[in-house]
Amino acid sequence: MMNLKNTLPVVWHDSTDTIIKPIESTALVNILKTLKYDVVFDLTKNVGHMPSPDIAEKCYKAMRARTRELYPQQVNLRSNRPDPTFNRVDWVQVYQPFNSGNEHAMFLRHGLGRSS
Repeated sequence: MMNLKNTLPVVWHDSTDTIIKPIESTALVNILKTLKYDVVFDLTKNVGHMPSPDIAEKCYKAMRARTRELYPQQVNLRSNRPDPTFNRVDWVQVYQPFNSGNEHAMFLRHGLGRSS
């Protein structure tokens, strides 16, 4: 979730949804707000589980209106491996086609820094 800082999460839910309870999306939105993320949350009534075309268009319009920072100052990487011994990121590729500069190899050692 930490990389959502560079995007605009748009959440829609209906209070009468019987498949997924509204408390699920409300909890997610509250976590995002606690992290001080911008989030758009629309809670409707009497629509059900599927949004109408108007609601879907409204959500997409909000997402398209936000311009993402092309080069964010921080990108966070984490592994999802269940074994903590091997809980690491195996590889990272950063591709910048315009004026990428000289190549530098960086090796992480035990998470304590880098050597080249």
